[in-house]
Amino acid sequence: MTSRFWDARYKRDVAFAKIKQVEYRRDPSFALAIIKDDAIVLGAINPRIILGWWIEPFFPQTNAVLSFSDGEALLSRGIDIADGDGIEMTTYSERYPIMVRVTQPITVLWEKLLTFIERLVLGGALAFGGLLLMDVHHRRTRRENPEQDFEVSHD
Repeated sequence: MTSRFWDARYKRDVAFAKIKQVEYRRDPSFALAIIKDDAIVLGAINPRIILGWWIEPFFPQTNAVLSFSDGEALLSRGIDIADGDGIEMTTYSERYPIMVRVTQPITVLWEKLLTFIERLVLGGALAFGGLLLMDVHHRRTRRENPEQDFEVSHD
């Protein structure tokens, strides 16, 4: 693999590279390669997939970064969020020096919490209203047949 094929960054036995060959793809592709002795295992990555579908729906306020374990960013998506201004979740590979970090501002969490509370109150109000209507209907139908309450069985 030469520099004509890819622009690679290396960490131990792992290479992450932007593939320069675009003959068969319109969008840029990346490769994750494992190098052992003289053998190379190469996997092509479409950035829309690696930083896309697994965290969809993707909120514009979110920042997702694929990087080496030392923090050198390889791919990123979303806005930059200052340290300490959001909630961060990081996942590390157990075998390779790769990690994914997703950060969201605290305001997004509060907005989601407020939406959940609004839906909970609305659902509770609808359930309570339904029970109240059933109770009123039951009481009205009982008043229309008062002798139904005083029937005596002659068994």
